[in-house]
Order: sequence, then structure tokens, then C-alpha cells
Amino acid sequence: MEIGIIGFVGAFFLLSAWIYEAIHNYKKGEKLELKFVLAYIVGLSLLTYYTYEIRDVPLLLLNGAILFLTLIELELSLRKKRKKR
Repeated sequence: MEIGIIGFVGAFFLLSAWIYEAIHNYKKGEKLELKFVLAYIVGLSLLTYYTYEIRDVPLLLLNGAILFLTLIELELSLRKKRKKR
């Protein structure tokens, strides 16, 4: 099996697990710790840029997708927080 395919399969499993957990936590109404999320977004942005520079496509897609979903999760959390006020 080509090593790139292994990377894509691994990325798929990680992303699937992350999406499942994010949806589960959102439905339970668990709030995000804003400081953690902001640090996570900065770190993931840098890591995504790094994987772009080294041309590692599986990790680039994984990091980019998780970054995108984290930004959505942050937005939903902030909306929910505003509604409670």
C-alpha cells in the first residue's frame, strides 16, 4: 500500500472522530474554554501552514479541515453564549 494512502486513511479516522466528538459535546451543551480554543486555533494555523510548505497533503487536508471545523465550533459556542445573556 502506498504510504500516502495510509496518511489519508489516518486523517479520515482522526477527522471523523473529531467531528463526532464536537457534535456530541455541542448537543450536550458543553461550553468551550475560550483561551484553549484560541491557543488551539493559533497552533493549528501554524501547523497547517507548515504542512503546506512541506507539501504533506494528508496532513494539510486534516489540519485544514480541523481548523475550519474549530472555527465553526467557536462561532456556535459564541452564539450560544450571546443568547444566554
